[in-house]
Amino acid sequence: MNIIENLFKGRLNRRNYLLRFIVQWIIYYILIIIFENASFILLILFLFMGFSLGTKRLHDLGYSGWFNLLIIIPFIGLFLLIYLFLAPGQKTENKYGLATAGSINFRKTLFGVK
Repeated sequence: MNIIENLFKGRLNRRNYLLRFIVQWIIYYILIIIFENASFILLILFLFMGFSLGTKRLHDLGYSGWFNLLIIIPFIGLFLLIYLFLAPGQKTENKYGLATAGSINFRKTLFGVK
């Protein structure tokens, strides 16, 4: 349960969100090429990880992670995704945690390891 909680708690700034988003989908497409028969399972897994990233990014903006469900709605989802890429996060602490730093820690950003 602790792993699932950690996937959806905390904040993620713009730069880290974009980096994780790009790396996640590159890995997804590589795995699809390697494991063609498991494409549906991989899609579900990577969509779950994408919702985790979106939730943390919404927390950085001061919104509930439940707004992430708007991505499912055509056109609205596209605008939400663009908003997540472009909107600056809150510079102060909010109810979801401390403000995120501007620098990138690649091990923590890519793998969640301190």
